[in-house]
Amino acid sequence: WHHSGVHEFDQERVSHWQAQACWIKPAALARAWLATPGVRFCGAADVAALRPGRIAWDVCDAAGAVLASADRVVLANAAGVTAVLQNSSALREAGAGRGWPATHAVRGLVSWGRHDREELRPFPAVPVHGHGSLIAHVPFDDGARWFVGASYQPVSAREAEWPDDKNHGANALRLEKLAPDVFAALAGELEAGALQAWKGPRFVTADRLPLLGPV
Repeated sequence: WHHSGVHEFDQERVSHWQAQACWIKPAALARAWLATPGVRFCGAADVAALRPGRIAWDVCDAAGAVLASADRVVLANAAGVTAVLQNSSALREAGAGRGWPATHAVRGLVSWGRHDREELRPFPAVPVHGHGSLIAHVPFDDGARWFVGASYQPVSAREAEWPDDKNHGANALRLEKLAPDVFAALAGELEAGALQAWKGPRFVTADRLPLLGPV
């Protein structure tokens, strides 16, 4: 989810209430982008390197064939970004990637549940984050949902050591710190193991902040 950087800070609860935040469904956002005039998707194309080209940059595969050309290229390929920089001689010679922040892959799980038709639980109207996050009232075809997370383990750890119930428990502890009233209202569901899960790996920096700016 995205936030504007404008927030209120509750020192006692150690939580940021994002009054101007919003939730984003990535798949729907991608479909909207693809429907934009001038946008073209090229699949089944593994990018291996960038090199100076006719426009500014040529995007090349492992054999050196040009897949696309553009005056600006955004690297949004997670763990693959390091290999692309290393394979791009012009960028390497210019020192791109030197001092690159420590990055690694982690595995995590987000816990979620459905809102009741007559919601009496004290869910906040805005996203909340701190050591974890809570996002409520997100609409889906089967009704609104709430999300809390996320657990955080190195990919090298065996998944069997972090079963879903352990991850749900870790997220419940995050929820207790983020929004104690919501945690108390959900105690029955949390104890009954009624939470749903969404999980997968993600690529992060050491301080969890985004990398933004020219390489």
